[in-house]
Amino acid sequence: MLNVYAHSYEGRELVYLAITSRKNFARLEVIRSDMDDLADLKVNNGKAETLIKELPAVAWLGYGIHGDELSSVDASVYLAYHLLAGQDRRTKRILDNTVVLIDPTQNPDGRMRFVKQMEQYNSVVPSGDIQSFHHRGVWPYGRGNHYLFDLNRDWFLLVHPETRGRVESILKWNPQFVLDCHEMGPYDTYLFSPPREPFNPFLPKESMKWWNLFAKEQAEEFDSKGWSYYTREWNEEMYPGYGSSWPMYLGAVGVLYEQAGVDGSRVKRPDGTVMTYRETVHHQFTSSMANLTTIASNRESLIRDYYEHRKRAAGGKSRREVFLFPPSENVSRFAKFASALTFQGIEVETAREPFRGRNLTGRDGTTVKEVNFPEGTLIVPLNQPNRNLVEAILTFEIRHGNEFLKRQRKARLKHGGTRLYDATGWSLALGYDVPAYFTSNMPAVKSGPYKAKSREGNVSGRKPKVGYAFSGSDDGAILAGCQVVVEPETVRCGWGQFPEGELPHPKQRQSRFG
Repeated sequence: MLNVYAHSYEGRELVYLAITSRKNFARLEVIRSDMDDLADLKVNNGKAETLIKELPAVAWLGYGIHGDELSSVDASVYLAYHLLAGQDRRTKRILDNTVVLIDPTQNPDGRMRFVKQMEQYNSVVPSGDIQSFHHRGVWPYGRGNHYLFDLNRDWFLLVHPETRGRVESILKWNPQFVLDCHEMGPYDTYLFSPPREPFNPFLPKESMKWWNLFAKEQAEEFDSKGWSYYTREWNEEMYPGYGSSWPMYLGAVGVLYEQAGVDGSRVKRPDGTVMTYRETVHHQFTSSMANLTTIASNRESLIRDYYEHRKRAAGGKSRREVFLFPPSENVSRFAKFASALTFQGIEVETAREPFRGRNLTGRDGTTVKEVNFPEGTLIVPLNQPNRNLVEAILTFEIRHGNEFLKRQRKARLKHGGTRLYDATGWSLALGYDVPAYFTSNMPAVKSGPYKAKSREGNVSGRKPKVGYAFSGSDDGAILAGCQVVVEPETVRCGWGQFPEGELPHPKQRQSRFG
C-alpha cells in the first residue's frame, strides 16, 4: 500500500510503502489501531499482554534524507521488490512478523538537484577520480532540500513540510524500529550502530542492548561476504534531532547506516581497488534485510520493551515534575512553540487559573524563588509516555559526564579534534525564546489539554488621516503584507503609544508617520 505523506517545496510527493504478509495486510488498519492503543497505554495489562504476543512489529525504514547520498534510495526500491516478490523462508518470516514501512526518498528536491549534476558532469567512461566534477558536483549540491536546509537536523524542530509529514506518519504507526540510511566519504567502508560516547542521558536504558543485537547479526552478514565495516566511531548519540535519534526517545530502536559513496558510478580507492555503485546498493540492501531478520526473530521482545519503556515513562514520577511556559507577548511564536510540542505527541496542558510557583529553575539555570503564573500558562508534565523526548528537547542544558570530558580534553590536546560530532545545545524553549521554567514541586491547579486558539485582530480608527500603526512585537507582524516604515523611537498619538520598533503603515507612499 503506497501512501503520500507530504509534498516538497517543489511539489514532489513524499511517500511510504507498507509491505507485510497477506494475513497482516487484511487487518492492517486494526494492527495500526492496536499498536496506537499500546503506545498510548489505552489498554489494561491483560489486553496489553495479548497485543504484545499477537501484533507484528512495525519497522520504519528511511532512505535518502540527504539528496546527494544516492545508494540508499535505489536500495529501498530493491528491498521493496524483494519483499513483494520473494518466496524464500526468510522473506516470509519477515512479512509474517513485521509491518515494513519503506520511505524511499526523504528529500526528493535535493536528490533531483544532485542527480542532474551527476548527469551533467558524467562522461562516456565514468571517472573513478574523486576530484572529478562528477563526484564533487557544484554548489548548491544536493544535501539539503529546496531551501538548502539539512532535513536530518529538523526532526523535533519541525520547520519543513517533509519533516512534518514524516513525523506525523511515524506517530501514526508507532514503530519499534526506525532506520536512517546514509552515505559518507568515498574512501571509507561501512559504519552502523552502536554509536560511541557521548550518550544523551535521556536515551532509553534498553538502547545499547538492542544496538548490540542488531549490530551482531548485521556484522555476521557482512562477514559472510567478506565486506569491511566498523562501529562505535565518529557517530555519537547526543543530539536528539537525527533520524536515528529522535524515534529512540519515543521508545523505538534507532539505527544508522553510513556507506562509502561513489555518486552513482565508481571510485578508485588508495589501495587500488574500485568500488562500484552496484556494490554500495548491495551493502545497503543487505543491511536492511539483516535488520528486518533481527526484528522478525525478536518480535515479541522488541514490542514488549517498547511498551514497558512507555509505561515506565508515564508512571515513574509524580505529576509535580513539569516544565512551565507562561504566555509570551509574542503570541504567534508562543502558539508555534506549543504546536511543535503537541505535533510530536507530547502531552501539553493549559492552566485555567493563575497560580504561584516556588523554587523553580529558570531557563538560564538559576534558581527562582517565586513566580506568579497567569491563566494560559503551558504545563508540560514529565510523567507521560514521551517523557524521554520531553526531557531531551526541553531541558535547558544537558551536560556531559566528567569522565567523557576528561577523554574529550585528552583527545583535543593530542589530536586537535573533538569527539563531538555536531550540535551541543538545542533546547526548543530557548530556540523559540519563550519564557520557561522547570519545577519538581508543581502546585495543584485547574488545567486542561492545550488547544490552539484562532486569533482575530481589530482596527481602531477606520478613516485615518495619515495611516495605521500596529505592534511589531509579534512574529505575525511580518505577514501584514503592506509597505511599512519602522519607527526608531517611541511614537505617541491620539489613540495610544507605540514603542520603538513599531510598524506604522502610511496611507500614501510619500507619507511619513509621526
